[in-house]
Amino acid sequence: MRKMTSMRFVMRSARVLAAALAVALLVVSLSTAIIAALTPTPTFDEVRTSTLGSESTLLSRDGEPLQRLRVDMTRRQLEWTALNAISPSLVRAVVAAEDQRFWWHFGFDPASGASAVMDQFGNGRGRGASTITMQLAGLMTEGDRFGRRSFDEKLAQFRYAIALEHRWSKQQIIEAYLNLV
Repeated sequence: MRKMTSMRFVMRSARVLAAALAVALLVVSLSTAIIAALTPTPTFDEVRTSTLGSESTLLSRDGEPLQRLRVDMTRRQLEWTALNAISPSLVRAVVAAEDQRFWWHFGFDPASGASAVMDQFGNGRGRGASTITMQLAGLMTEGDRFGRRSFDEKLAQFRYAIALEHRWSKQQIIEAYLNLV
């Protein structure tokens, strides 16, 4: 009898846990959809076409490059490179170093966020929890400004990253990141 009661308790606990997880997933899904709908972002094509290199190329009448000249001395930016022209090894290395769960999260990695909070309060080392998408959001909204951000700036970056994840493919996000970083 006792064994049967504990089995019922385990089964009921499992059902309650499953229901709680389903509700949490629904809340997260609805929240991200609302955030994405309320956060304006440019299209991938708008970003790609507006990102100009800092050099110009003088071409012959046959279209052959004669000379490259840096025309924008305030920044250093190569011309946009399509993802299929970037080494897959480079993409894997960047994802491994910057955001191991990039292909699976929705713009924010809760596991990294929780780990960063624990580090901050645990040993004071403090490490970032920004995903590749959040870093891209920072690059797109703040340009060359790197380093610590206020809570409001981090929240805006979080919202922008979620909106990007809803509107762009993962391939577009990693392509833009590699071109803008």
